[in-house]
Amino acid sequence: MKKILSFFKSGLLSAILAILIMVSGYFFLKEYGFCLAQEERLETLNVRLGISKNQLQETTRKQRIFSRVEAFLNHAKALGLQEKKWATYNVNIEEPVTFDAFEQILEQCNQTPLFYFNPISLQITTAIDTEQKKSSNQSNRSNLPEEKDGDILINLKGSFIVRDKL
Repeated sequence: MKKILSFFKSGLLSAILAILIMVSGYFFLKEYGFCLAQEERLETLNVRLGISKNQLQETTRKQRIFSRVEAFLNHAKALGLQEKKWATYNVNIEEPVTFDAFEQILEQCNQTPLFYFNPISLQITTAIDTEQKKSSNQSNRSNLPEEKDGDILINLKGSFIVRDKL
């Protein structure tokens, strides 16, 4: 009987140890899965943190830009540079002119504090070449430069932006 009890005790002990190993294995695997999930969550949170930092830097940069733009607009308003206080006059000159008249036109295109010239295009051709194309083989005295309306043919397009009186 003692042998049976000792065998039974050793079998019972083995069974208990086997059950303990299985239970501890179960809890180990459960905790290991939880640990892997936490590592993945930590990695996700680190990525989100990086994205949040980038967004914060971008927002800060945009705020600096907006504050500079606001300061510029306030300065422009203080100087009276508002759209309502300016008038626009379109310019479209296409005619032969003398060199003196052309020089005067170019002088008028200079910018001053009261007006600005916004050029779109400027084409300069000699009036002689243009008229020779029109009257291909005619060679009369009216085509000579001293008898013409102008020395050069200009095509000037743009607009004057004029400030109203303060």
